[in-house]
Amino acid sequence: MDIVPINNHSSDIVRVVRIVGSCNGLICLVLEPRIVVILNPATKKSRKLPVSVKSNRLAMDYGFGYDESNNDYKVVEISWTNFISDKFENQVKVYSSKTESWRIIDGTAGFIVHGCGVFANGAIHWKVQYPDGNPMDWFIIAYNVTTDRYKMVAIPQFEIGLLNSLLVVSAGRLCVSCKYSTHADIWVMKEYEVEESWTKLVRVPNYLDLKSQINTTPFFVLENGGVLLKNGFSIVMYRPLNECIEINTKGFVLYVSTYTESLVFPDFGHDDGT
Repeated sequence: MDIVPINNHSSDIVRVVRIVGSCNGLICLVLEPRIVVILNPATKKSRKLPVSVKSNRLAMDYGFGYDESNNDYKVVEISWTNFISDKFENQVKVYSSKTESWRIIDGTAGFIVHGCGVFANGAIHWKVQYPDGNPMDWFIIAYNVTTDRYKMVAIPQFEIGLLNSLLVVSAGRLCVSCKYSTHADIWVMKEYEVEESWTKLVRVPNYLDLKSQINTTPFFVLENGGVLLKNGFSIVMYRPLNECIEINTKGFVLYVSTYTESLVFPDFGHDDGT
């Protein structure tokens, strides 16, 4: 396994490093507090983005994608706050690698974004919920990185008793993991924006002794039903017939992502001497 050093780029102590996502061999990282870094693990080069304007928001999540038509990499920052107990407001900022700057775009009020966005089919997708927090009441919103427009994406036909749901991208296709008390179902959207194409690929039973039952996160799904999962401090390969292989990371906080190697420079072609 290759170990890739990351420049801190700051005098602040970094306590958490989150992986936002990967695109064209580049990985977007968030080094708390609010330092966004683009890294190419193959070339071991990284670039720090300018910090967006600070706000008094309660929470922030990010997304990373590529506008192919304009050869423009984009990072999206979504933050929300509630001024009154039952009303929420979202603010959306977009960083463009072409302009090397952040700008504010229209957000959609009334929901809370859960987790980093996942990039597929030219759009960054988030799972969102209304403030009541009912796990059965959720939907998927997609932000098109070319048009700056939002749209709804149909969700799979999950069962009654849903405890949690997570968005994943595997092999370029949008996937959803639906978690129940006894198992987790992993769905894939085989044809984008075609609701009927949602297909259940695999059911992962809870009796595999997964440590973090609600937040067990799949990050790569095979067509034959195999799935790689982040489970607590471990990576688990689950295959049909209940075969389970565990790689323990010895207690380290774990964020995972898949990526394809490339020689794309994280400076996006700008020769600034770094």
